[in-house]
Parts: sequence; structure tokens; C-alpha cells
Amino acid sequence: MSDSSKDFSSFNWPGLVKHLRQMLIANAAMEEGIDWQVKLEDSRRSLANTLILRGKDLAGADTGPFSEPRLYPPWVPEDCRLAVYTQPRMFNNYEKCATLISNNKAPIYSLDSVIAKAWNMFSSRAYTHLYVKHGLTEEDFVDSFVTLEQVVMSYKNV
Repeated sequence: MSDSSKDFSSFNWPGLVKHLRQMLIANAAMEEGIDWQVKLEDSRRSLANTLILRGKDLAGADTGPFSEPRLYPPWVPEDCRLAVYTQPRMFNNYEKCATLISNNKAPIYSLDSVIAKAWNMFSSRAYTHLYVKHGLTEEDFVDSFVTLEQVVMSYKNV
């Protein structure tokens, strides 16, 4: 948010938490990308979330919406699902600030694209000579691709 807009904005914990939770459910990286039509039943589950709240009136921040069991696979222990950290100091002159870090399936599609491009470049031998010159082998490339593909498959199976 621009500095000139801060004076005309009001922040409250219920609104920030509501927006952040919908960003999680709708897989929106920015507030502008929130799709309010996406429901919890349609969303990807999180393995774990870390919620960081900074600013005034932290006692008024209800973090319960991030503890809802439907956000997580049933096999994730309840005490491992959500970590909440608070700090009364303001961040960047914002009266209230909320940040969510989530371990979920959102990166799968980006990683699939990266793997496909990397395989294409490797099979075309693009730049591989530069790496081989410094001690990497073709097996190192293949091992890295396979490791990343396994990570993607593990997330797809969550």
C-alpha cells in the first residue's frame, strides 16, 4: 500500500484475518487476486501454517479461523497445524499487519512448469557444458530433477 493511502485506510483484526484466510483458501498471492467465490471445500489443504500478527490491540485478533480442522489433512497433528506469533511493535508504520506462511499444494503447478523447462534445456544440452566444466556431472542434473519430481508427487498425494 502506498504511503499516501495509509491515512485513508482503516485496519481491524477481523477484516485482516478474513482477507488472509480467503487468500489462503483461494490461493491468492496478493489481496487483489482474492476470489471470494472459492469455498473451503474447493481449496487445497495446508500441511501447516504460520501466522504472524504485528501491531496494536493484538488481544482483539481471533486466529480461530486458521485452526479449523478442514484446512488440514486429518493425519496432521493438531498441535502442528498452526503457529501464531505476535509482536506489538508496528511494521512499516502500519497500525496492524498480518502475514501468513503456508505449506500447501500451491507451488505444484509452478514447480511442474520449472521441471518441464529444465528437462527441455537439459535434453538440448543448453548451458550444461558450463556446469560440467566446474565439476557437475549429467547424473547430478538427473538426480536433481528426480528429487524435485518426487517433492511434487509427494505434494500431489497430500
